[in-house]
Amino acid sequence: MSIHDAQYIYRYTYEDLDKHINYKVYIIQLIVWLMIITISKLIVFWVEYINAEQLIETGMAVLSVFYGNPNAELIFVMILVPFTLNSIQYWVQDNFLKGTDFIKN
Repeated sequence: MSIHDAQYIYRYTYEDLDKHINYKVYIIQLIVWLMIITISKLIVFWVEYINAEQLIETGMAVLSVFYGNPNAELIFVMILVPFTLNSIQYWVQDNFLKGTDFIKN
């Protein structure tokens, strides 16, 4: 968000901002986002289905580092991995959604 955008948001009320929403851009971004999510979920399902045995073996090998320390394993599995993967997913989606070359006003 640029300085100009921040000033724009604080200068107007929500009702005024609603009048300036470009619904065409919003709908296109929503459709692109839904396509990205759907494709990513299908790819993840396919990769997991095809490589189930190797993924289980890899997961067990990675988690063997934490043998005897369930708290460290829990932090790794529930905090570090999801944070990293969600950050990458957000970054990729944001780069797709920021592109406006295909939108003609």
